[in-house]
Amino acid sequence: MAFRTVGVEIGTSGVRAVELALGTGTPALVNYGEVPLPPGAVLEGEIADRNIVTDRLKRLWGEADFSSNRVSVGVSGLRAIIREIQIAQVSDKELDEVVRFQAEDVIPFPIEQTLLSARVIGSFSGDGGVSQNRVLFAAAHRELVEPVIQVMEDANLIPIAVDLSALALVRSARAGLPEVAGAEAIVSIGAGLTMVVVHEAGIANFVRTIGQGGDKVTEAIASSLDAPFQDAEQIKWNLSLPGPQYVTAAAAARDATSALVNEVKSSVDYYNGLADRQNIERVLITGGGALLEGLLPRIQQQFRIPVMTAHPLSSIDISQIGLLPEDAARREPSMSTVLGLAIPEPQGVKPINLLPPEVTRKATLQKTRRYVFAGAALLLVLMVGWFGFQSYNWYNGGNTLASQKEQNNVLTAQIASLEQSMQTKARLTALEASVAPYLQDEVDWSKVYNEIVSKLDPAVAGTYILSIDTVAVASSGTASSAASMGASLGGPYTSATTILSDKVPIHMSQVIAVVSVNVLGLGGYTDFTSWVDAIEKLPMFTAPVVSSVQLVGSTASATQNTVSPVTFPATFGITTAALSSRATKYK
Repeated sequence: MAFRTVGVEIGTSGVRAVELALGTGTPALVNYGEVPLPPGAVLEGEIADRNIVTDRLKRLWGEADFSSNRVSVGVSGLRAIIREIQIAQVSDKELDEVVRFQAEDVIPFPIEQTLLSARVIGSFSGDGGVSQNRVLFAAAHRELVEPVIQVMEDANLIPIAVDLSALALVRSARAGLPEVAGAEAIVSIGAGLTMVVVHEAGIANFVRTIGQGGDKVTEAIASSLDAPFQDAEQIKWNLSLPGPQYVTAAAAARDATSALVNEVKSSVDYYNGLADRQNIERVLITGGGALLEGLLPRIQQQFRIPVMTAHPLSSIDISQIGLLPEDAARREPSMSTVLGLAIPEPQGVKPINLLPPEVTRKATLQKTRRYVFAGAALLLVLMVGWFGFQSYNWYNGGNTLASQKEQNNVLTAQIASLEQSMQTKARLTALEASVAPYLQDEVDWSKVYNEIVSKLDPAVAGTYILSIDTVAVASSGTASSAASMGASLGGPYTSATTILSDKVPIHMSQVIAVVSVNVLGLGGYTDFTSWVDAIEKLPMFTAPVVSSVQLVGSTASATQNTVSPVTFPATFGITTAALSSRATKYK
């Protein structure tokens, strides 16, 4: 099943967004947009002018044709870090809080102002054979993340995830390249920041943010030529042209990049000196600054390992947006981060999400309200429709019965013959019998609804019935009806087949209806098991049959360790405990 994702990057030089169509095949780029930012709007990864950034985001969404305003956004800067620690094994729900408690000493900002997200990346046996987990966690200062959330909301966008740009680079920059035997360094040279990310087989182990990028080169050129910043920016991309000013600019650019090249080398050397780490076997260069003439050879001179340009578009289908090869080559380095933000983590890998908890609760509440209102409306329509159908049948039968009774009174008064009276009584009995089939197997849907609301919803707070797909009602307990409904419940069954209700055996003949529903579990796989257990304990229902449990927005099956929202179809029977009592009122 195909689905779409939108990634947004707020960089020093501009705001960028991509939309990917994801499914079983090659990811397809279906939309891309970029709007420049003036100098000073974003400084060292942090938003300095919210109004300008908000305006540019609105402009980006106005110019491009993105199909959704639900986005994943990245953050980077000196107040965003990645660390690895070792802790005792705990559940996924406890992981973030346990890490927060144990990592306080390694987080360089106040813990009460820290947003944190963690995932297990490995396990080992510690002292005494006690199982331990290797945990990677990302942490960011609230003052870095909250302005990003604010400008998103002001631009009418809904942030569903806040990821570290460094992790997004790992997902995108390796595209189309064979894995190396050891570690790999990804160097992303942006306008204001340079990130050095080291990973081993896709697991980020080290991130260093260097507070300089392409703008430092532009400033050096502007100073050497006594030229405006924008003019120097244009010259920076044309250093190979002849002329005295370009010679002067090239010399200034070399001097400005020397410090950056040295910082990259020292970062690689530092990682190679760490214990229990594999040596770096390859360096990938990306980011807008990677296009600076002569930079790649200068970095290559510092190492005896391959240094090459990353090509994140090599594993993306770009045919749908008509991007020319030369245009793709020009844009590709600056797209690495935003592409990675739109690419989800592989199946089974817990995503890092630094979205503040209050924002998550707000979004969950809004989504829950929509689901509950939609589900309740659908259930109400279904109940009203079924009640109307049954009432119509009863009304027709009831009117006929009343008419015959009136006729009988007239006949009784006019005809003294006992034989004629007995004949009239026989007709009345037959008419009463014609009404009975419509009422004797009638399901009291209000009773069913109340059972769900009063007992099921409080028992499993994180699950919601999204829709009711089918409702089958027994035909007077016939064998064919039992077989038909039994097939929906995992049969073949007959009316004598024993099934479970409230974990007690009952006969299939006691099942008067079958309902199929779609259920949302916000808490992941545990909500699925809790919901099934709650249904099984209600005498009004039989044990539900569930064919699959899938991740929301994906065809991938959930596992027992899944904590992301899941959906699952469930089919269960409604027992005679839900019968209406209206039949007794018309005898």
